[in-house]
Amino acid sequence: IYLVENDNYANMGSIFSIPVYGLASCGEALAYAQDNVDGYLQISKNLFRKSKPAKLFAVKALGDSMDKDNIGDGDYAIFEKYEGQADLEGKIVVAVINGMATIKKYKKVGRGVIGLFPNSHNKTHQPIFISTADSILIAGVFKKSLPVKYVSL
Repeated sequence: IYLVENDNYANMGSIFSIPVYGLASCGEALAYAQDNVDGYLQISKNLFRKSKPAKLFAVKALGDSMDKDNIGDGDYAIFEKYEGQADLEGKIVVAVINGMATIKKYKKVGRGVIGLFPNSHNKTHQPIFISTADSILIAGVFKKSLPVKYVSL
């Protein structure tokens, strides 16, 4: 997932359009991160009062490792582009590791070690541990989930 400023979002009064960038695993980092837009979601500005519409994007979640945070298999997870200023501790992020996207809770677990933790009713999911020296991109910080049953692209 390589994000640029979303200057092309459609502003339709109280509704705006945000891009959907493919899939992100909610288990192991198994979904390839994509640069191309798969479609757009039409979203009410009232759902994102504190976010700039041009910085929002969505990915379709795969798996159930984040179901306790209401991100279910097939749901659309909305993220705000991460620009490196905010503290990520304890926040849900979409991370790209070696070209694969995953949705997890970010925690520093030691000197030079980051943990990406699941939050699931399914106890088979395990955290992913990464050295700060590894190639990792935090593409965005989670804002809201839209259940797949309400979304049609």
